[in-house]
Amino acid sequence: NAVSDIIRCLESISLCCDELMVVDGGSTDGTRELLEQRKGIYKLKIFDRPFDTLKQQRQFLLEQTPKNHWVVVLDQDEKFTFRFENYFRLYLSRIAPEIYEHSELPLISPLPHFNLINDTRHFAGAAIVHNQRAFYYNKSLHWYGPPYHAHITYDPPAEEGYVSALDSVKGFGILHHARLDPKRLSWRKNYLNDPKFGDYVDSSWGEDKPVINTLTEEYF
Repeated sequence: NAVSDIIRCLESISLCCDELMVVDGGSTDGTRELLEQRKGIYKLKIFDRPFDTLKQQRQFLLEQTPKNHWVVVLDQDEKFTFRFENYFRLYLSRIAPEIYEHSELPLISPLPHFNLINDTRHFAGAAIVHNQRAFYYNKSLHWYGPPYHAHITYDPPAEEGYVSALDSVKGFGILHHARLDPKRLSWRKNYLNDPKFGDYVDSSWGEDKPVINTLTEEYF
């Protein structure tokens, strides 16, 4: 259910991608219809798959993607930073060909992930520095690990999950616009009683305050 978020997400990702792929997990708020209306504008490929976990949804989309292409991944309530949107293509053009040929590690552009509100289950405060949302899809690359903390790796999985042959780029990142509405809080808290999600949610989640975190200028 992303009718209020999805256009911001599509606008951001369309600046740095040739083709956009979206999987709808069963929305009921008009998101699917909105995507159909904008299908031609954003060159969308739309898939329907009942939602089970975030990892499985991402893996499903990855399997629809041709190999030997760069892939970027956004959730519905996220957007890329200004520098990533406008300079990611230039960054890719400067990667030396021998890196593609000889690297034994996945080619990932690490993107710090910033919460624009304090959300205890989305890493409030400091940014996640290992977010693997921009990567070169080759070999047997796939999503591996827990349902909501999965990382990109080759098969067999690397011992250390968050590894890459590339360094992070200043100003590249993801901005998370999660909303703390009552329905979202209630939905998250229901996970407390579901052992499938382990320690993904804790009892402090409902104590969040909608405080805007400050970011330095290069991220806007």
